[in-house]
Amino acid sequence: MADLQSAIQEYTSLLQKGEIQVAYKGIMETMTMLRSNFESMYPEYPTSSLYFGYMDMTYFAITPPELKREKLKIAIVYLHPSMRFEAWLCGTNKSIQRIFHDRFNAMDIKGYQLSPILPDVDSILETILLQDPDFNDLPSMKEMLQKRLDGFIQDMLMLVAAANLVQ
Repeated sequence: MADLQSAIQEYTSLLQKGEIQVAYKGIMETMTMLRSNFESMYPEYPTSSLYFGYMDMTYFAITPPELKREKLKIAIVYLHPSMRFEAWLCGTNKSIQRIFHDRFNAMDIKGYQLSPILPDVDSILETILLQDPDFNDLPSMKEMLQKRLDGFIQDMLMLVAAANLVQ
């Protein structure tokens, strides 16, 4: 990896071209629109603020009441380097994350990815909602994300209920 000065010079050079600002603004506007859309689609689910990130990920969380009781939430995440949207089941803290990780580790988790327990990992279960999204076709992207998120939410409610029986 380059030293900080070299990295900042490269960053400055890329900023001078102007493409990064356009792309970043477009991603933030899209995430803001998705957050507003999900908030209106799920008025009974509290929605967090948008976390802008460090050009690595941008996300917001929604919390179905059944998950809130378990100190869990669902994050809708855009991963900048991978150019994809994911959905994550997350705990409100590392202790909750570990409890559900251990429970899910002993279950059939329906093809979802069980995240490793590491200091910088915030998810318990993950799935890719949309790889290589077309930001020029927001209506189709929004519809596909909505459909896949609906399925993820229903699956998480079922898996969490089953995990509570495993205790």
